[in-house]
Amino acid sequence: MKKPISQRRKPAFRKALAYLVENRIEKSGHNLRTLADAADVSYVTMWAAFRHYRAAGHAGGVEKTADTAAATRPAPRLPRAQSLAARLANDIMNGTFTPGAVFPSCKQMAAHYAVGNRTLAEALSAVEADGMIERHKKGYRVSVMGSTDSTGAAIILSACGTTSGLLAAYTPRTRQMVRLLEAECFSRNIRLIQVYTSVSGHDLDIPRYCDRVRRELSSNKTVIGIMALRIGFTETGFADLLDRYAKMNVPVAVLDDGEHPAAMPAYRPAWEKAPLAVFSLAVGPACTRLVVDHLFALGHRSFAYLSPFHTEQWSRDRLEGIGAQCGRLGRGARVKPFTEAVPFVNAEWREILKEAAGCGPAYADQVEFYEYTLVAALRNRRFVEPVLRLAGEALRSAAATAWIGANDFSAVVATSALDSAASSRARHISVAGFDDSDEAFLHGITSHNFNVQGMVNAALRHVLNPRLRPSRGKPARQVTIDGYLAVRSSTGRP
Repeated sequence: MKKPISQRRKPAFRKALAYLVENRIEKSGHNLRTLADAADVSYVTMWAAFRHYRAAGHAGGVEKTADTAAATRPAPRLPRAQSLAARLANDIMNGTFTPGAVFPSCKQMAAHYAVGNRTLAEALSAVEADGMIERHKKGYRVSVMGSTDSTGAAIILSACGTTSGLLAAYTPRTRQMVRLLEAECFSRNIRLIQVYTSVSGHDLDIPRYCDRVRRELSSNKTVIGIMALRIGFTETGFADLLDRYAKMNVPVAVLDDGEHPAAMPAYRPAWEKAPLAVFSLAVGPACTRLVVDHLFALGHRSFAYLSPFHTEQWSRDRLEGIGAQCGRLGRGARVKPFTEAVPFVNAEWREILKEAAGCGPAYADQVEFYEYTLVAALRNRRFVEPVLRLAGEALRSAAATAWIGANDFSAVVATSALDSAASSRARHISVAGFDDSDEAFLHGITSHNFNVQGMVNAALRHVLNPRLRPSRGKPARQVTIDGYLAVRSSTGRP
């Protein structure tokens, strides 16, 4: 029986082909010289192996069939102008270009986006037609959110509340979101009307709550839209809520901070032609790309991931994202996990809090309102020792030159472990985290910021600018807001 061609070639060829198969390299968009360096073979050998890998389908020695050909066939590409228009719109939504900012010259933009002048002109025309930019002198500028007639208007903030009618600020990100929204509305002389649920979103009577919102709309003619916070509602309850909002004939902006355990409900036909848009933070595996790229550019190739929160899906997602980005970068980049699955036991801590206060009825509301803050404080005390233990293991492994904490809390505790370590190597280990919290700022920790400000601005833009709302059969918008990296003194060259 004749051997496959991959087995009849030289060992270097088989080594290059094995690298391509093992790392599931895409069929295009790669620098062959970079792949050759990562596989430790010559450029010519990698070129021959890549040609065979591409022609063979999934791997060397596998003949192409109708099924494998269909599976490996790339998705059809959008026209370049349409693809560039989507990138420009995304950059505006993410806050790369702020409201009122003047665009660079066409020559600079064409060079930045690596397109021709004709493609750029078509893309700019498409974005201008959507109302996101406007003519300014000889160029363009980002449309200012709202207009003169939005002054004195009002927006309804729809969210889960406590039994005493206060906002159930479950997470620091939720509190930051509401405070930024208040500040942006105040700066534009827009009144923010808070209509919160009076019970938990898990037991919420959606029809009764929507009647309250509808009464507010009918009694206040200055209301121009609704901001709906995702957190606190069940998946089915929130879908029912959006079904009813879609019929109210006002723009609806959904703010999803990505920390809710239940998934966002799937889009329904009733939402397609409604002026409804969902704005989400990029909190999945993709949020790790900027952290890994920054450390990789500094010269780090070996990373340690520290997390005592591995019972949570977000922690596992971040480890997955770091591993995937290391695979894409190649050249020896790798991550070693140091994780523990420490249970939260929130219910027990809540009972302790209530018993300590004598279980008075007045205090019950305060426990509900401050529940997240108090439980988080106790939770952090529980996780200090596990993080220190994981940091000790990572330091003893003597391989990683950069540590990535599952969040800023892990990164701050890991930094304290390095500061107290006697090893001279500890002083040269870089540390990064996620959330860009106050603790990260105070300790000089490089951290990924999820860009809540960008999400609030994008949601306001949707409500205030009628030209951005879906019309003429356009589907409702789903916008993912990219974060950015706050680089500080905790990261440097190895």
